[in-house]
Amino acid sequence: MVWDTLASSVLLRRIVELGGAFISVWLLRLAFRAYKYRNFRHLPGPPAGHLVWGHEWQMYNSPPGQLYADWARAYGGVVQFDGCFGKPMLSIVDPRAIQEILVDDVYVR
Repeated sequence: MVWDTLASSVLLRRIVELGGAFISVWLLRLAFRAYKYRNFRHLPGPPAGHLVWGHEWQMYNSPPGQLYADWARAYGGVVQFDGCFGKPMLSIVDPRAIQEILVDDVYVR
């Protein structure tokens, strides 16, 4: 009888510890992600997408390239949108920006 209550309290304590560790890691990950992608916030783009799918579900269900073309007309040559699980993504259709990224040696490390 005493052993059962002792074992259940140890198990409960372990579950609470693991839950606390999981929540702590999740919060740290959110803080790191907000810091890492802070420069994307000022870029224009569509309203926030689905929590899990972002805007990728819309891309999957629309004709190829149609959503990008609509966003380019509405928001300009560089558009920020949500990927899966809210990861910020960029769509770049401005020819000068593409030339600088792909051709010019501006971003060589």
